[in-house]
Amino acid sequence: MVTSKWAARVLLEDIRANNDIPTKSLNNYLWERYGAVMAPSALYGIRSQALVEIHGGFDESYGHLPKYCEIIKPTNPGSHAMCTWNSPTNPEKPIAFTSIFISFKASIDGLFSGCRSLIGVDGCHLNGNYGGVLLSAIALHGNDEIFPVAWAIVGSEDEESWRFFMHHLKKLLEPAGRGDQWCIISDRQKCSLFTCVLLLIQGIDNALSRLCPAAGRSGPKMWNLFWLACGAYSEFTFRKLMEAFQKTNPAARI
Repeated sequence: MVTSKWAARVLLEDIRANNDIPTKSLNNYLWERYGAVMAPSALYGIRSQALVEIHGGFDESYGHLPKYCEIIKPTNPGSHAMCTWNSPTNPEKPIAFTSIFISFKASIDGLFSGCRSLIGVDGCHLNGNYGGVLLSAIALHGNDEIFPVAWAIVGSEDEESWRFFMHHLKKLLEPAGRGDQWCIISDRQKCSLFTCVLLLIQGIDNALSRLCPAAGRSGPKMWNLFWLACGAYSEFTFRKLMEAFQKTNPAARI
């Protein structure tokens, strides 16, 4: 009598109240209420199916992305929301989602009014049914804490995807009136210093070469001075290194 369908029905509200409820707790509820127990693997599947019933599945969620972008614009004026789709080669198949970029007005205002001109960009792979990569841009506010700026979902971490992300990020930054006085940093690839870019990951380099052609590069001396300054143990050493840093490339300090 204790079937997965029955257990999903009687445990639905418990899962709705706590989407991350452990299978052990679900078994406790079954034992206390009905004197029954189930295998943890079965309860894990029941919880997954219940979450689909509560929140909808990946197919349904991805299908709502265009409407989500459109509803952001009138309800949150000043936000950036962009969703792109590719037409399928087979007319019988639905159009395919490719990428989305979102930055809320509050994040943009906070970046301009309370953050340094330093933005970190990075990407991480998604483990959902459709995979893809989550790209994000964050800043540091006056209290040295992380401040989210923008995010995007793309198919893969390649030059085209980074060009899409950096294009919209650049448009987002233009109203600040700081020109190219932005330092964009990442931790994936050792590169030389840009006027507006400190470290680049693969794919970003080519994307920024197109979007910021005026950005100049300097040699390995800047790289060495930067990391020596980061590891300085005294104020005197740090000050001397930063003076050499600015003398080598005055535009590098913003």
